[in-house]
Amino acid sequence: MVTNSEIKRLLRTKNGRSKNYSGIDLKNADLREVDFSGANLQNANFQGANLIRSNFTGANLEFSNLQEVRALFIKLTSAKATSVNFTDSDLSHGELEGIILTKAVLIGAELVESNLKYATCIECDFSYANLSGVNMAEATLKGSKFRNANLSFAVFQNADLENARMQKSILSYVNFKSANLHNADLTGVECFSSDFSSANLENTNFSTAICKDTELSSAVIKGTILKNARFNDIELK
Repeated sequence: MVTNSEIKRLLRTKNGRSKNYSGIDLKNADLREVDFSGANLQNANFQGANLIRSNFTGANLEFSNLQEVRALFIKLTSAKATSVNFTDSDLSHGELEGIILTKAVLIGAELVESNLKYATCIECDFSYANLSGVNMAEATLKGSKFRNANLSFAVFQNADLENARMQKSILSYVNFKSANLHNADLTGVECFSSDFSSANLENTNFSTAICKDTELSSAVIKGTILKNARFNDIELK
């Protein structure tokens, strides 16, 4: 159990590097620029905390609560965040390359222009999140939910989105080059000027989607479902 004196020292020094803070309660704390790199923070409570420019590089945050945190420019590179709750948090401009987010909840979260390249996000929930300009190139996103999310200008090049659920999401100017969207559900999406070239769209569901100026050259479209979809100005090669 983390003692009160340890918490006071942390808040004073802003140095939590490689410490064991498992189960620590830092709800609503001001943790700006605190260094938690390499720390054990399993089952920690950060709900409502200010984590702007804090550093969690290589930290273990599994099963922690980060609901409603303000964490712009946060560093979570290669952190372990399995089953973490980030609901309604602001992680915009964050550095999350290589993070493990399996089964994490990010409903309504802000990740504007954040970097999640090479991230592992199996069965995550990004529903209603703002992911405008996010970089998820080469990320593993199997079975993740992006329902009603804003994905404008996002990069999913070479990402694995098999069985992803993206119903009614906004897909303007998205880069899906060479991405795997096998069996993904894009029902009712608004898709403008996005690039699916060389993507795997086998059994992908575009029912009722509105797609304009969408690039599909060399895409695999075997079994693709287009029921009641509206495709305008698409060049099929």
